[in-house]
Amino acid sequence: MNFDVLEKPVKAELLRRVAIGRRIKNHIATMFFLASFLIALVPLGWVLSVVVARGWYAVTRSGWWTHSLRGVLPEEFAGGVYHAVYGTLAQAGVAAIIAVPLGLMTAVFLAEYGSSRLARVTTFMVDVLAGCPQ
Repeated sequence: MNFDVLEKPVKAELLRRVAIGRRIKNHIATMFFLASFLIALVPLGWVLSVVVARGWYAVTRSGWWTHSLRGVLPEEFAGGVYHAVYGTLAQAGVAAIIAVPLGLMTAVFLAEYGSSRLARVTTFMVDVLAGCPQ
């Protein structure tokens, strides 16, 4: 049995070797990209180190997590993150109170009246927002 046929590619090679000039330009562009990336990392690292150095004490204090900013003047370094956590949870709760019933009503509408034009438009918009192609 002749197995030489199995060694040959099924199709002819479509891609040619990259020219030397193109490879040199590619390496130069890669070096410029890496240099730009490293230059951009310097201020990012500096800002990160300053934030960590100045904020480490505040974050590790137990009062920072439970103390509010009520009564703290703008010139004072005091207060905590309590108000931000509370505000975030309150906003998420209000958004859920509004969005969950609307979502359920939309689902019932699509299930019961799924053949109307409004149902098709709503289904299309849900697909677009979910990133699912039709």
